[in-house]
Amino acid sequence: MERLRFHIDLHRCVMPLVIVAGCAIAVWLGITMAQFGYGTREIAILVLGMVGLVLVLSPSERILRIGFHIWLLTFGFGWRTLYLTSSLNIHPIEVLGYTLVFLVVLNGILHQTPLDLRLPKLVLLLVGLAFVGMLTGMARGAPFEYVLQEFKSFFILIPIYYLVHWFIHDRRDFERVANLLIVVGTYIAFLGLLDFFLPGLSRSIANDPDVSPVFLAESYAGNTFARVGFVFFGNFTAGFVIFSFFGLTVHHFFRALGKENRQAALFGALIMIQLFGMYLSGFRGLWYAVVGFVLAYGLVRARALILLALGLLVIPFLPENFIRRFLSLFVASEADSSQLGRIERAQSALDAFYQSPIFGIGLSGSGYVHSDLIQIAANLGVFALLTLVAWWSDLLLKAWRLQRRLDWNGDYAAALFATLVGNLIVLAGEGTLAFLQLIAPIWLMCVLAYKLNSLARETESADAR
Repeated sequence: MERLRFHIDLHRCVMPLVIVAGCAIAVWLGITMAQFGYGTREIAILVLGMVGLVLVLSPSERILRIGFHIWLLTFGFGWRTLYLTSSLNIHPIEVLGYTLVFLVVLNGILHQTPLDLRLPKLVLLLVGLAFVGMLTGMARGAPFEYVLQEFKSFFILIPIYYLVHWFIHDRRDFERVANLLIVVGTYIAFLGLLDFFLPGLSRSIANDPDVSPVFLAESYAGNTFARVGFVFFGNFTAGFVIFSFFGLTVHHFFRALGKENRQAALFGALIMIQLFGMYLSGFRGLWYAVVGFVLAYGLVRARALILLALGLLVIPFLPENFIRRFLSLFVASEADSSQLGRIERAQSALDAFYQSPIFGIGLSGSGYVHSDLIQIAANLGVFALLTLVAWWSDLLLKAWRLQRRLDWNGDYAAALFATLVGNLIVLAGEGTLAFLQLIAPIWLMCVLAYKLNSLARETESADAR
């Protein structure tokens, strides 16, 4: 695939102005923070605006590539969003993502650089059905901001696909993206550890002295489990973002094992940090997804059974309350109000699906179901659910075939295959579609599976020539 080329020399003249403006903004920021007490949310929004300004004023290939890498880091921003209304917000993933897509397309037009704007048919169909669901929801009287908020979680698939497709050209690019996502996952896991071991410091960083970083979940049998709130990230659900990128860390560990002992030790430590972060999140669906991930990884790489063996060895040392919470899905006496509430929501959404199985009741119609698959069926109908299942099956099949290769493509494909299996469990038992910052990492891993397959085909074509 031909690499994008941008030939804009204007940035040489503009960059000094940008630097001067940046210094002026920094001085202004210091004064206003001291005067008005701005917090991390305002700082994040301002930094994002400055990054966007640089991208617009100096859209060279190098600057856009840096913007792409910064965009990957925004997947760790969590609940640092800008609320337009009480029900409609914009996340930095969207702001930078759409800005980058616009600038790449603009440069392509101005400099007549050919761009591949094709989308996978199933992705296009899924987004199209979501758009129909938005119209259905509005026709049923749902507020526009509600249906738009939910539609954005589907539409973000398009910029994610384009940015990965345009900025990853070879193994070096793919490795760089994987490393950045490992950093994001580890950073979020550290926030959980900070809540658990240093709650006072966590409150200070979050700029909220009244928030409690540690919460107790209690079952009907009286058993409790201490969960951390990831207060700087903004929500318990941080564990789902960690899990989306967890497979990349495991991949690096197995690649270094027996070859580079220092690297193996480093990535082994990162695995433990990320696992502990997911453990502290307290989501049972996430724990089941980790088990599914390990089993799927072991199916394609025998080395992954090391993780299963270590997990079995660790079980006797885990707190009894963790075991009870893990088994609560199968032991009624260990259930809690949250678990029973999810069952009621799922049943209500299924009833809505039975009433309108073809096109659904429209986006936002079923509320927050806590099961993305059931929510899609209820809101968008059976065709949307089948489209998602067909798309996911196609990705799994691509990854399964690719993992047979004895090269870097095959090793990454094994990790992505296991991640896809685990995230399918997440979609079945948890609710990520309601929050763009949770579903976007899942879509990103799906698109990376597409890209890895594309890079492997290009390598085969080059070898054939």
